[in-house]
Amino acid sequence: MATTIEERAFLKPILENFHDDGPRWKYAEYLAESCNDLDQAQGEFIELQLTIASLAADHPRRTLLVDRQNELRQKYHDTWTARLKPFASGFEFRRGFIDSVSLSFEQFEKYGNKLFDLAPVRRISLTDVGQRAATLAKLPQLERVRELVLCGAVLGEGSVQALAHSPYLHSLELLDLSFNGLGDNAMSHLAEAHLPKLHTLLLNDNRIGHHGATHLLRAPLQLHTLDLSANLVRGSAITALVEHPTLKQVRLRMNPLGDAGAIELVQHPVMSRWLAVEGSLDLSQTGLTSNSVYSLTKSGMLTELGTLNLSSNSLDDRSVDALAHCKNLPNLHTLLLGHNKITDRGAVALARSPFMQQLRWLDVSSNRLTRRGIDDLWINRADWHVTVECEGNVPGVRGPSEQVQKGLGRRTNS
Repeated sequence: MATTIEERAFLKPILENFHDDGPRWKYAEYLAESCNDLDQAQGEFIELQLTIASLAADHPRRTLLVDRQNELRQKYHDTWTARLKPFASGFEFRRGFIDSVSLSFEQFEKYGNKLFDLAPVRRISLTDVGQRAATLAKLPQLERVRELVLCGAVLGEGSVQALAHSPYLHSLELLDLSFNGLGDNAMSHLAEAHLPKLHTLLLNDNRIGHHGATHLLRAPLQLHTLDLSANLVRGSAITALVEHPTLKQVRLRMNPLGDAGAIELVQHPVMSRWLAVEGSLDLSQTGLTSNSVYSLTKSGMLTELGTLNLSSNSLDDRSVDALAHCKNLPNLHTLLLGHNKITDRGAVALARSPFMQQLRWLDVSSNRLTRRGIDDLWINRADWHVTVECEGNVPGVRGPSEQVQKGLGRRTNS
């Protein structure tokens, strides 16, 4: 992004000190003082992204700043990425600069170092590695990669083994191996890798079972975030997860946890640590029954939980009864119960419970509700504070009956 000697002087400390915002603010101030409109726009963009990154998600200024950021990015994207286009295709900005690029294996092999010299690029996305993983593992430019995305890169067990023995991944902080069909043997190879700075590992949508997950979790990795969604994790891997000393964020949706695995999770003291980071618990499509939901509502570890996803399990009205009378979820605002076996009895129990007063979003789509249960939910929806999703129950019904709608209209107008 820089061309003159003076501008390169600003860029050098940015390249060398990624986590320090100071050099980025100095460069933004330098650009703001320019008489060139393009420089001023770039300086404003850097300031906007730095400010947004420092704000809480619910900060009142955030929406306005994001809108202005998007306006500038749309207007100047082609100009700001022009110098890198011969070397890569997709570009993403973070904290004011091109941070992430998508490129082919050939482009990375030929131009990787050039990219790192032109912008503070940290994330590299490669989708066509396939059988060339052994060649990739030998490229010295991997030393400058902090986040390596190989999602859907057609990797196999041999590819993971080659990468695990690469001498150039010691600076890697994030590794994405999702959607590659990897199994337990691949995890045994990954556990042998020397990845001292790796804190985020994304393994969703593979074929990893409890043996592979357990072996990986017992490796000397300092992981903070682990995504094992849509795998085959169960049994002893759950124990390894909750006993891992550094994990703060774990995703396990679409795994065959069953009641035993889910109960071990929600009753373990580690759960409060995980929820402090994410504030949500996704147990969708994990083979749960009402027994685990009852234990979940009795757990004192979930008091900070804001979103609970129990979709696509085998939950019946007993689950809803337990939730409706639960006092251990005081901060829950989003409850997702779609694709279960809930009938009108469960819907009515939930609709008439104090629990509805705290909810802001309720999904009971694709259950076994009739018009009666759906109407009861709308009648008791806490003065319109609750959004209710109910499609996929009574054919063609997406909301309350006409009679209930008229009653709700009169209540709102009054």
